[in-house]
Amino acid sequence: MNAANLPCSSPKDRLPVKGKKEAIEDMVQESQKAIRLAGLAVMTEKTYISWIVRFSKFRLRRLQQSLWEFNPKSLSLYLEYLALERQVAPSTQKQALNALVLLAKKVYGIEELELDYKPAWRGHRRPPTVMTREEVKKVIGFLGTPWKLIAQLMYGSGLRTCEVLRLRVKEPSPFTMQKGANTGWFHCPMF
Repeated sequence: MNAANLPCSSPKDRLPVKGKKEAIEDMVQESQKAIRLAGLAVMTEKTYISWIVRFSKFRLRRLQQSLWEFNPKSLSLYLEYLALERQVAPSTQKQALNALVLLAKKVYGIEELELDYKPAWRGHRRPPTVMTREEVKKVIGFLGTPWKLIAQLMYGSGLRTCEVLRLRVKEPSPFTMQKGANTGWFHCPMF
């Protein structure tokens, strides 16, 4: 059975899976434990968990498989489904593949995983568009008060959006006349 033989994407693919919610929650807990033991970043954990939930629902709805028995063929079928029916980009397919390989190895304990799936490969990548220093100065010059500082920090230090929004700027010390910055404890959502 390949992805072409599966029923086409339909509204029933979005319906809740009756009686299987607890199984998916157990799978999420096991996966979170494995991801945290692997020492992956919080945002990676969230992304991987979302792929694992989607894969679990695909197995329950389309393939009528148990979540606690892993079949590498179901992984190949899911990746084909993403490529053919959902038409996701090759980088998205690779992200899903990485999440599901972690699931197979860390949760199901499968050491050797052979897939019938070959990820799509795009020819050459376009070179990134790079702005000159003058163009960057013009763009930053158009920004307002709080956003200008954020853009200058991002440009000057290479911080990501989430990292720069986590910064807390301290008041200058009256003794040393230095400004300090450290990261806060709150979680920054992905943009």
